[in-house]
Amino acid sequence: MKRARSRIGSRRASRYVPPLSLSFPPTCFACLTVYLIVPLVIIFLFLFNRIETDLCDLVRNRVFLFGPLIVARLDYFCENSRMEHDETTNTWRLAACDPLLWKTLDLSMLRSNFIKIPLEPYVYVDGRSDKQLTRLLKIALNLSRGSITTLIFHFNLYVSDDQLTYTAERTPNLKRLVLPAWNRIKRTGICKAISKWNNLESLTMPSIANPPYFMEEISKHCKKFSELKIMGPCDMLCVQTLIRCVPNLKVLSLRVSIVYKDALLLILNGLKNLEVLNISHSLIIDAPPPPATRKVVTELDDSIFKKASRLRQFLTCMDDESCIMCHRMKLDEGLVRWYKYEEGLWKEDEVAPYQTRGLAEMFSCCCPDAFVTNDKIGEIESNSTNFLE
Repeated sequence: MKRARSRIGSRRASRYVPPLSLSFPPTCFACLTVYLIVPLVIIFLFLFNRIETDLCDLVRNRVFLFGPLIVARLDYFCENSRMEHDETTNTWRLAACDPLLWKTLDLSMLRSNFIKIPLEPYVYVDGRSDKQLTRLLKIALNLSRGSITTLIFHFNLYVSDDQLTYTAERTPNLKRLVLPAWNRIKRTGICKAISKWNNLESLTMPSIANPPYFMEEISKHCKKFSELKIMGPCDMLCVQTLIRCVPNLKVLSLRVSIVYKDALLLILNGLKNLEVLNISHSLIIDAPPPPATRKVVTELDDSIFKKASRLRQFLTCMDDESCIMCHRMKLDEGLVRWYKYEEGLWKEDEVAPYQTRGLAEMFSCCCPDAFVTNDKIGEIESNSTNFLE
């Protein structure tokens, strides 16, 4: 038995083949790390930290911009292994913090994950969506270093008081703000934010029930304020507040809104410095004292055009037969359901400061009665560089 076991052991020993000892030069491991592991890590972090799928569109522009720079730096790192890692990191961060990249922060592709509820604030935002937006704002605002002058939020991106205050404290040079969703913003939050934006010149906002408190803050802190776009009904209280608080207003856009005829006349009479007024695709309501009933004005009378003759631009369109937007406004009874129509349609405007390319040209074709200015429009950049964190 001992001899048999020894023979079996000898056979097993004879079958044992030692592993091959492979040796690679250090440069191969460096190249493998740079060209394989690093891209995989970047892709994983990007997919893990994105805000839904819309963040892909925001990052795509910056990838095209930084791609050649990143590859060049990695090649240089492989050839010069003695270069410190800190130097490479600092170089990337300096490129990401370039003020030229951060003039405009366009978040109009991002939307909150929300559901509508019957009580205030009438929307419930998912906690994960809120945290992702907060993280994105922190990254973008830290990299921008106060260089942002234009900030655009989506129509369905519901910012909280804390997020708005955090943004205001880190954008002291802001000149233009597009913030059409105020459901979760309280009076103290918006007033605190406005107090930080002393250079604010242009604002896109929804219609609010009590405009005096907000416009008083604008009058107090924003001495250069001259352009306003209201997305919603405009009544007498709103116009009276504008005349009292921002008498130097030069551009007013009330497109795709409900505008009362008395309020329109008050605008033309009271805002002496007004140069541009846009009421395209809006429902003009004539509301005489009771018991008379309200009615929709289908054509402006000569008295309105006479008062508007002093303006540099007076934009109107009330043809619901040949104009797509006017027809939609009529179908939605004055409150447009933006979610039913083309993406980005809500931010289009015939007035130059609020105009973006593409759909503005479509309006000029489908709506010949609406005047579209030909002033040069600045290109909007999407600045989201969370992969450089």
